[in-house]
Amino acid sequence: MNENNYILSDNPAPFDPRIYQRIYKRVLKDAGIRDRKFHAIRHTFATRALEIGVDIKTLSEILGHSSVGITLNIYAHSLMEQKKIAIEKFNELHIVHMCIAECAVNSLVTPAKSAL
Repeated sequence: MNENNYILSDNPAPFDPRIYQRIYKRVLKDAGIRDRKFHAIRHTFATRALEIGVDIKTLSEILGHSSVGITLNIYAHSLMEQKKIAIEKFNELHIVHMCIAECAVNSLVTPAKSAL
């Protein structure tokens, strides 16, 4: 057996993947959670992985995609919190550069005290 293969039972024969869907539906019902599509958990997993900083290449491989583009286009939804972080970085950059520019202008315009 190849160590890169992952199996969930001792039975080497293939099994119907709908087994997982039935188990999932039963778990939702037993937990009192409204029904949602089985595939939705992949979207949630991908989004949460990106939130905690999992790089897109690793996530793409975990999800079994043939390219990073598939992961980005289908599963990686832009998160409001990530947008806020990005805007804050631009804000900080702007403040730093404005201070540098303002300090440079002030030193050119304001005469030195020794010259007075």
